[in-house]
Amino acid sequence: MRYLQIACAFFWLSSRFACAQVGSIDFETQVLPILEEHCVACHGADVQESKLRLDSLVDALRGGDSGEAVIRPGNSSQSHLIERVTSSDKRLQMPPDAEPLESADVELLRRWIDDSQQWSAAQAVLAEEKPQHWSFQAVRRPEIPKSECEHPIDSFVEHRLRAAGLAMSATAEKRRLIRRLYLVMHGLPPTPEQISAFVDDTSEDSWSRLVDSVLESPRYGERFASLWLDLVRFGETNGYETNRERPNAYPYRDWVIAAFNDDKPYDQFVREQIAGDALGEPVGTGFLVAGPNDIVKGQDALLGLMQRQDELADMVNATGTAFLGLTTGCARCHNHKFDPISQADYYAMQAVFAGVEHAEREVPLSADVQMQVKENAKRIARMRTALAKHSKSAGIREPVNAVENFEMFEPTEARFLRFTIDDTSGGEPCIDELQVFVGDENVALASAGAKASSSGDFVHPFHKLEHLIDGQFGNGRSWIASKRAGVWAQVEFARPVSIERVVWGRDRERKFADRLATAYRIELSLDGDEWKEVASSKDRRPVKHVETSIDNFELRGLSPEEADAVRAEVARLRAAEEDQRRLVSSS
Repeated sequence: MRYLQIACAFFWLSSRFACAQVGSIDFETQVLPILEEHCVACHGADVQESKLRLDSLVDALRGGDSGEAVIRPGNSSQSHLIERVTSSDKRLQMPPDAEPLESADVELLRRWIDDSQQWSAAQAVLAEEKPQHWSFQAVRRPEIPKSECEHPIDSFVEHRLRAAGLAMSATAEKRRLIRRLYLVMHGLPPTPEQISAFVDDTSEDSWSRLVDSVLESPRYGERFASLWLDLVRFGETNGYETNRERPNAYPYRDWVIAAFNDDKPYDQFVREQIAGDALGEPVGTGFLVAGPNDIVKGQDALLGLMQRQDELADMVNATGTAFLGLTTGCARCHNHKFDPISQADYYAMQAVFAGVEHAEREVPLSADVQMQVKENAKRIARMRTALAKHSKSAGIREPVNAVENFEMFEPTEARFLRFTIDDTSGGEPCIDELQVFVGDENVALASAGAKASSSGDFVHPFHKLEHLIDGQFGNGRSWIASKRAGVWAQVEFARPVSIERVVWGRDRERKFADRLATAYRIELSLDGDEWKEVASSKDRRPVKHVETSIDNFELRGLSPEEADAVRAEVARLRAAEEDQRRLVSSS
């Protein structure tokens, strides 16, 4: 009988052990005792170090301030709890200053976490939890308190004053009202004339008209833009120990001012600052790099990585404070103690800005300015054409210049144009735009169906073959050949056309004068096989120095009246070029 009892007990224990190995883990009877023995003293109901509590499934799943996933249901190998209790590093091992857990206890914890069904109820509870932070609460329209005040805001003010046993102030006199309005909305006091005009205006709508005029003033945008620029840490110097000026920071400042004055919708205002480069509004993304920039880069690789992390942290923190009303910086090192932001959330947000760098970029002209520039360019082209004819009468043309060169010839039918360069002023040749005219129409535009090809391209993010026919000027939208001499660029037109003029330049924004083609020839073809030379550098004076304007006209053989007319036309041309330069640089 005794042997039977022993056998039954052994069978019962074996079955319990087998169930424990293959069945569901019971938290209360199997896991909690382990946690109470080793963990709950620091992570229980009374004490929660790092805001971590382990004596309930929901609290264990919620995790703590570390930013790590303490429990990943169904995946114990990725759970921070297992990582800490199995760590061989005494600084990280849990429990601290104690013997590590028995392997059987660790295995039980693993199986507890791997049992996905164990966590379904706790996951459902967490899914129903809503953040308590004020910025996550739904906006509700409150009931307006009963009041004799005309404006709802005044009704709320009066309601709170009455509750405190106070009364509204008496209506301010008009002189004081206008000063308050101007100081708040413009940051400047009104002029004596404005004060007198308002005080003397006895019409019933004088106040509303004054408010409208203040809002319509450009001073309104300047005033409120200053408040926004403070919020987004905008500065016109880099900060840090060098604190050098940022001469090209102003476009973002002006963009913010225009946004207020144009009543740009707030949702659009936000999107264009976070992703303006993807929405056709690249100036708005100046927000991302508006803050301090450490331009002193060390040689140590780890220092460089730290500086890069500081740059990204600045972008993340500015985005959080400006658009979310949250301070996200704490989550850089651990789950945020006050705001509902985990460390994982923080680095997911940082990844959005991982491709953003502090660097200069070309600011596109507005549509209105582009139209003005285009019209001015046509006018300058006509003036240059007339002057080129005069200079050509002497038999030798002016030297090539870095800004703009005109090639005139008899109208010639062609489907292809090839510009071959045999020498430069130094380095691989650069062309910012190759314009080919039929009358006043530039047929060498990708938008008109033209296609560009070349003998080889210099590999650089700014200098691309497509820039040769994109209709935009300047070094930042130019093409550079792969070598100095014996290179060519070719344009195929959408259809055969009768060409009479080619215009080209190194940099029509007048910022760069290097890499200028000094020996070249221009050929035309209908089929791409047989070519006819129509212009070249052979009839130009040699380049002694790089010139940036048409100069040294030959006036021999002209009457005094004709010579004066040419001089007057040159003066008008230079004035037009100066207007164009001012228009481009001020936009």
